[in-house]
Amino acid sequence: MRRTTATAIATLALLAAGAGLASNAHAIAACTAAQIIANDGAATRCPAGTGPCNIGKVFEIGDGCTLDFGTRAVTILGSGKLDILSNSVNLRAGSFSIAPSGLVEGRGNLATPPRDRGGSITITTTGAVNIQRASFKGVIDVSGNVRGGTVIINAGGSISVSGDIISNNITTSGGNGIISLRSTGGDITSGTTSTISAQGGDFSTGGFIDITASGRVDLGTNLIANGGDGGVIDVASGGESIVRGMNATGGGDAGSGGCASVFAGTRVQMLGPVALNGTGSPGASQPVTVTGAASRYTAGFRWSRTKRSRRCSSIARWSCIDISSTDRVAVRLTQAF
Repeated sequence: MRRTTATAIATLALLAAGAGLASNAHAIAACTAAQIIANDGAATRCPAGTGPCNIGKVFEIGDGCTLDFGTRAVTILGSGKLDILSNSVNLRAGSFSIAPSGLVEGRGNLATPPRDRGGSITITTTGAVNIQRASFKGVIDVSGNVRGGTVIINAGGSISVSGDIISNNITTSGGNGIISLRSTGGDITSGTTSTISAQGGDFSTGGFIDITASGRVDLGTNLIANGGDGGVIDVASGGESIVRGMNATGGGDAGSGGCASVFAGTRVQMLGPVALNGTGSPGASQPVTVTGAASRYTAGFRWSRTKRSRRCSSIARWSCIDISSTDRVAVRLTQAF
């Protein structure tokens, strides 16, 4: 992909990001759950013991730290924030929630390493994970100037995303992030106004989004992994998979389209636009044939290929989509891509 004056714009953005965007002035340094419990202040909010822990202050978490709350139900309140900077952090709990306006942040928004890259957080629970929304959203944001970070959620219960999970580029040359949501004992759902996004810049590739549930998956419209070259979106469930929109386009100069796969233990419903096209060597719009256990469907679902189609199991430089289930596939699309 040819570089233009956007390189200069990206440089200016890096300089601007590095000027004055330092650490939280009033954040409390912590590396363990015990330090958060000791410093949060309000005894009724996160007392010692095994009961719920509601975090209402701002904490900076060091690199390599593990916040192990055991079996406690942990909630980041609207006044609370865990800032992992560009660090790698683990959090373990019985359940985990981010209330409206609550924040888990790891933005790499400075001009020099390591603070020019998004952080990495792994959240592991035996129960549910809930990113909430009311007038404002609960948010996980690990975007970065050079590269977005990594968000991994491994839940023993269901995962509900009514807020946002973001691992985007901040500059036009910024690279892709990774978002992985896995529920081994429930469903994964996202709301109509929620965003799950791992965008890359015009000079890089889109990110990787992996959503896998033992139960059903029911997703809103904002599932995004676009970039200079399109990224990858994988959805799988042990029950029904419902997808209302995917965007993994390649919008850079001669950018390649992205890849997507949707699998289900019972049936797949594709109820919104799937945009995987690129800008390089576009071919004619080709119908996608999807296969269920008993029948084949072509419906009104079309996509634009770049160069030639390939299966997503062999991810490379071409747009591709795999859709399969053991029951049936319902496609309700009419727009051509």
